[in-house]
Amino acid sequence: MNVKINEKAPAVQSKEILINAKPEKFWGILTDIDRWSDWNSNIKDSQTMEQPAVGVNFKWKNSGSKILSKIHTFDQNAMLGWIGKAFGRAKAIHNWYLTPIENGTKVMTEETIEGWVVGLMKKKMK
Repeated sequence: MNVKINEKAPAVQSKEILINAKPEKFWGILTDIDRWSDWNSNIKDSQTMEQPAVGVNFKWKNSGSKILSKIHTFDQNAMLGWIGKAFGRAKAIHNWYLTPIENGTKVMTEETIEGWVVGLMKKKMK
């Protein structure tokens, strides 16, 4: 089940990058939730009690905010997505898409965050 982002949310972001690694290699890094802080300095204390799969919960801190997330999509080597809740009842949807290319992988990520606090801090959240 792929949960779509809300294009009208107060905070919407997407990024794309080409990397020199096969999707299988990147997938292994992306789905090793307990080690996210190894490659993203904003993330602290990411942990899950189970192997990542649809329906699995995990918790983590991003830039100091505690987030409880649940995986909604787990399509091996192709797509990972989760929904999460954070401060002030903020709701986030985050999706990663991996596409094989000749010399590696095109990685596209998209995220939306909404909630009353996010609406108040709209400019800072972008």
